[in-house]
Amino acid sequence: MKKIEKLPVWDLSDFYKSYESKNLEDDIVKIEDESKSFNLHFKGKLCKLSDKNLLKSLKQYESIEENIGAIRSYIFLLYCTNQLDDKIVAFYQKTKERISNIDSYLIFYTLELNRLNETTIKIFENTKYSSWIKNLRKFRKYQQNERIEKILLDKNLTSSNAWIRLFDQTMAGMKFNFKNREITESEIINNLSSKDANIRKEAAISFGEGLKKNINLFSIITNTLSKDLEIDRNLRGFKFSESF
Repeated sequence: MKKIEKLPVWDLSDFYKSYESKNLEDDIVKIEDESKSFNLHFKGKLCKLSDKNLLKSLKQYESIEENIGAIRSYIFLLYCTNQLDDKIVAFYQKTKERISNIDSYLIFYTLELNRLNETTIKIFENTKYSSWIKNLRKFRKYQQNERIEKILLDKNLTSSNAWIRLFDQTMAGMKFNFKNREITESEIINNLSSKDANIRKEAAISFGEGLKKNINLFSIITNTLSKDLEIDRNLRGFKFSESF
């Protein structure tokens, strides 16, 4: 089998050339302006719109969400491969906060859609949005008012997402002793898939010993995430944590 000298890396240039790209900054500003305008034009007015304008509002919402999704994908993939780069980690956190702020202008939309009666909602039946609307309606009884939904949105930055990021960055910075070498998490996990049983065993022992050194931190993270999930479950009224 030919040895791979250089592992493949993600090419994120289809999104943006760099996280410092002016195009990225321009897109974020544009999405923010569009979201504010969308909020101004449609908040509190969905029940009064004609069928044509209601469908038009969903198309606008879709366009904004698609652009937000592209930026989210870019910053997350960039962060995943650069978790020990302080500048990129700071960029990731700052951009997540900006996107969260943009989301706050859009929260009203799905809440108001779910308050529309079944007759009004029928206009979406023969459109590409039909399945999306059906799934949205299933979530209706678990939705809260806009004020609480905004609090939950803001909480994500400092609750579960923050603890997950701490875990990811801790794991990314860890080294594991394997065959008298210090190797990374990715390398030790790769050895867990070796066709050689002895290598798999040695890698598993090394991996376990490395994790044990951080058992206190990982226990705090796990317990905090469990409690955070319980709070969200109780607030929304889910029967099981897995439903969230």
